[in-house]
Amino acid sequence: MSAKAEPSLRDTEKLNDTISDVIREFIIIFAISKNLDLDTIKNDLEIADNEGNHTKASKDIFGGVEIRDNNGSLTKVSKDIFGGLEIRDDKGNRTKVSKDIFGGVEIRDDKGNRTKVSKDIFGGLEIRDDKGNCTKLSKDIFGNFEIRDSGGNHTKVSKDIFGKFEIRDNNGGNISVKKNIFGNYEGYDNSGNSAVIKKDIFGKIIIDDPKGIFEHIKILLIVELLKR
Repeated sequence: MSAKAEPSLRDTEKLNDTISDVIREFIIIFAISKNLDLDTIKNDLEIADNEGNHTKASKDIFGGVEIRDNNGSLTKVSKDIFGGLEIRDDKGNRTKVSKDIFGGVEIRDDKGNRTKVSKDIFGGLEIRDDKGNCTKLSKDIFGNFEIRDSGGNHTKVSKDIFGKFEIRDNNGGNISVKKNIFGNYEGYDNSGNSAVIKKDIFGKIIIDDPKGIFEHIKILLIVELLKR
């Protein structure tokens, strides 16, 4: 995998932002996959790390979703009058997610940034922003998928018949992710790093991944854990 800076375990705010980002990303991806319908989100979702940081997403009385972390930060996701999503946080930031006339999805924030998500002619996804960055995701008939970006990075995620994931990139990175006897996921890379993502008896998702080796499949693993 490409090199990335390791977050300091003492940097509580940075760690909590990471957990909050994961849950916001999950809600947005889930809503996009369900045609921007927030009503398909039925249950609360709580994600935590091993440092005591946690973020919870829950439905509000208006049918939207509220995302709160243990530092008191609040993000609200709601439907707008045009059928799109509006995401607002307590710092005044706002992002809108809407469908375009071609069946794709456009994501805009109040700083002028824009990202488009569309399907290509082969059924894969193309994610393109206004800065010229592009990421393409494709899936084969066996359920394996590839991620390629405009920077020349290429990652392949495959799954065998035993449910084990193998993640390989063109920089020599190799990560193995398998389900343990408790139904949780353990990951190891070829640099000696390890990570765990699990669901506790209360339904909380706990992520212990200081090196970020689950970067490409953390949302997929959360979905798999929520099926239990």
